[in-house]
Amino acid sequence: LCYAEFASTVPVAGSAYTFAYASLGELVAWIIGWDLVLEFALGTAVVAVGWSGYVRSLMDNVNWTMPEALSGPDVAEGFGFDILAFALVLVLTVILVIGMKLSARVTSVVVAIKV
Repeated sequence: LCYAEFASTVPVAGSAYTFAYASLGELVAWIIGWDLVLEFALGTAVVAVGWSGYVRSLMDNVNWTMPEALSGPDVAEGFGFDILAFALVLVLTVILVIGMKLSARVTSVVVAIKV
């Protein structure tokens, strides 16, 4: 709803950055722009780690095991490299870089699987 109000107030592309630029000035818009970049990056990483946990759980249920070095961090140990999350982000980045048609096809397949 907020983005719809932004769009009707300032009818150009640019999301919250453009609205902030038009209403609050360049410095606030710059801060909001970088905040959006960090928000999207962090959101992507968090979703990828969650997806990785689901895949690991699925693999455990069918008695497939990954090597300990590739199985990702243990929750009690804290930070570690999660190869499945990295692979997901890498694959999705490549799909988006290749183009819109492939991205639309992948989205259709994922939605069909979900249904």
